[in-house]
Amino acid sequence: MSGLAARATPRATWQGAGFAWSIYFRLADICYLSLRLSGWAVVTACCVVAAYVSFFWMLGQFSLTGLILHFDNFGDRFLVADAVRRARFEAGLAGVSAVLFALIGFFRRHSLPPLFANKKEMTNVSK
Repeated sequence: MSGLAARATPRATWQGAGFAWSIYFRLADICYLSLRLSGWAVVTACCVVAAYVSFFWMLGQFSLTGLILHFDNFGDRFLVADAVRRARFEAGLAGVSAVLFALIGFFRRHSLPPLFANKKEMTNVSK
């Protein structure tokens, strides 16, 4: 019996160490994936803002002066509006921004990290 118990002990220790490495690598994968997804979301949100700026630039006849005048006009009208119209505008802006985010995200979907990709084996992990 002692021979059987002696053989089981190193195996149990190895499984414990493997389990610790497994948790470490899963945590690293989760951190990497969350950084990639947050970076993708930030770039997509910046593209939405750029679409709005491009729209106002187009309204200003592709000149910096026209762009600034349209932003000034937009700001003045927003500040003068009552609370109901502001709330309705903010809801509409949120809806249009969500649609733009979804459209731009659809066209940027190839840059998303693969969620279930096959990983290469680690060759230089010390045992």
